[in-house]
Amino acid sequence: MAIAASLLVQAGAASAEGWAVEGYGGVRFEGNLGYGAMDFDTDQGTMFGARVLYTPNDSNLSFGAEYNRSQAEYTGYDSSVNSQAILAVGRYTFPSNSPLSFYAGLGLGAIEVEYDGGSMFAPYSGSATTFGGQVSLGVSYDISERVSLLGEFIHQRAFDDVTIAGVNGIGYSSNNVVVGVRFEF
Repeated sequence: MAIAASLLVQAGAASAEGWAVEGYGGVRFEGNLGYGAMDFDTDQGTMFGARVLYTPNDSNLSFGAEYNRSQAEYTGYDSSVNSQAILAVGRYTFPSNSPLSFYAGLGLGAIEVEYDGGSMFAPYSGSATTFGGQVSLGVSYDISERVSLLGEFIHQRAFDDVTIAGVNGIGYSSNNVVVGVRFEF
């Protein structure tokens, strides 16, 4: 029975080989977004998210899925623009013989843009979903065989403006710097 249990544990570990989970959080920079016929500044906000990636044996390419959320208030207003994204992602990690490595990534998928009008513009609150994407550049530092620390720049954008509560031309894009951790199986 001990031999059978050992074989089952090894088979389970082998089937998870190549998979990794990442979690991150950080800062969304101030920006400028279209709302109707005008552009408005946004304050600094936040972004957090998680990824699941698969890397085939001896490959520098990884593929997977990502969920992230960002939020920021419009400067001088009691209103905010937030987003949720579900993306298919790909990443290329540049070859390295040290614990430090650099990578670049692309993502495509659905971005839900949410306008929260706060107390002053509450009737205009709502959300709409559109197609969007992101590009990322990052650095990874291995702290053990299966755990790494990450630092990453993410630029995310909706490819089309959305209409929320009858207002056309609501844009979304964000620039973010995040830090996180990666667990490999």
